[in-house]
Amino acid sequence: MTALADVKAKIVNVLKSDSALASLLGKDRQGQTPIYLGWQKAENLRVPSIIVSEVSETGEVSGLGDCFDGSKRYEWYHAIIQVDVWASSSSQRDQVSSQVKKVMLANFAVFKSDGIVVSPPSVAVLDEVDEKPPIFRHSLRYPVWYVMEVS
Repeated sequence: MTALADVKAKIVNVLKSDSALASLLGKDRQGQTPIYLGWQKAENLRVPSIIVSEVSETGEVSGLGDCFDGSKRYEWYHAIIQVDVWASSSSQRDQVSSQVKKVMLANFAVFKSDGIVVSPPSVAVLDEVDEKPPIFRHSLRYPVWYVMEVS
């Protein structure tokens, strides 16, 4: 059974397993690659870092037993997973974002083996240049589809 929490955890694990991305991000205070699940407070934000969260989730209720295998019922779900890249410069932001896109594309088969389909992201630039020091941010929004057992 796949749930939204499983999808987000899989994305975090795939991103953390990439050595090129890890080298771009460095280590946090705990000695871990700074790729986090969920939102952080701005005061505790470490740059560069990545935060993975969901923007939306919609279930597609099956009709006429089309997702019933004789013992279990399944539903398709669609979610938007947001991967926020936080950096201290626009060039660092662009490097990390580019590597995130490469990693997500390279792991298409890994996601598919877990019943997760990930589409290419939309990217928004959300720089906060008036902050001291300035924060440079890309928000990559990935449409994701997965199947969840409901009975």
